[in-house]
Amino acid sequence: MWWVLDVTGSSVVLGNVFALSVLPRVIIGPIAGVVVDRTSRKWIIVLADLFRGVIIVWMALMALKGTLQIGHLYVIALLISFAGAFFYPAIISSIPNIVSYKYLTRANSLYTTGNQISNVLGPGVGGLLIAIFGAPFVFLINGITYFFSGISEIFISMTSPPSANITIKNTVKDLKEGFHFILRRDYLMKGLITFTALSFFIGPVDLIFAKYIKMDLGYGTKEFGILMTLFSLGIVSGGTFLSISPEIKRKYIPVIWGIVGIGSLLILFTLFPSLWYILILTFKIGFLFALVNILINVFVQKTVPNEKRGRVFAIIGALTNGLLPISLALSGYALNIVSVRILMILIGIFIVFFGLFLYTIPNIKEKI
Repeated sequence: MWWVLDVTGSSVVLGNVFALSVLPRVIIGPIAGVVVDRTSRKWIIVLADLFRGVIIVWMALMALKGTLQIGHLYVIALLISFAGAFFYPAIISSIPNIVSYKYLTRANSLYTTGNQISNVLGPGVGGLLIAIFGAPFVFLINGITYFFSGISEIFISMTSPPSANITIKNTVKDLKEGFHFILRRDYLMKGLITFTALSFFIGPVDLIFAKYIKMDLGYGTKEFGILMTLFSLGIVSGGTFLSISPEIKRKYIPVIWGIVGIGSLLILFTLFPSLWYILILTFKIGFLFALVNILINVFVQKTVPNEKRGRVFAIIGALTNGLLPISLALSGYALNIVSVRILMILIGIFIVFFGLFLYTIPNIKEKI
């Protein structure tokens, strides 16, 4: 994203690239979930990585030749997101097909930790390589890593739901089944409402953080970078904690009170105008976010049958990705009306409410 802004100098182009990177996951996400449940998940994962590798290498070659245009960026963002729409539900649905149920928490923790470590190291390493070799070379390396990833995934041993023909009639039928499966189960429906609300309210937080650091505290991009790094390190720490801890029997307790904790920390975020204070709170928010996110994934993986798991995760992904641009836009407008402090308090209160909302699930101890 930084490279797009640096080369084009246009926030409009950046916004369009962001929108195109989200759109396919929202529009075709549920359909991708049907495909994930009707075909080999392993080969979807493999082909999605190989496809993304081809697209990024193509972009790198155009950048090296100096022929990369804005229109190409739009197509590339669309195609990469298209592959991601299939990859995400396939990979997250496959974890129970790779490890036994008793190791699900640990496996999801390691998966989350690995992703966040790359998020922490990636920008720094990528920025250094761009400074030394240039962006086109880094694009090329990035594309090649997707090929290595796709080839290595061929050797994963996993089971998938029985393959079936994919027709328009079957797709529509399976989509209805996926939605009905959620709607007919009170615990899944209320859980989906809560988890979607959490994503909606926490989605624009980094935007609000940026304004608070710059406009209210008077710091710059360096301090904001440290803040976001600590958020990622908090997620890594939360994932590491779950991966080495004994299996949690009553998962609903850390899920509910983790959400309540995130909301409470956001309410307290602007209490003291101190950089060290907000850095510590940001780390804690990341830690709690990891606990909640990982245990939510485990909850869905355990409660949804294997043959419907891809659709349910795809629906969750479509909802959260679809609401993100809306939450970003609304927060931008809200910041023109109210102060950062008021907005953070309101967001925190809503998050606390939806966390406690989970207690309305009958027999929650048996469900989560």
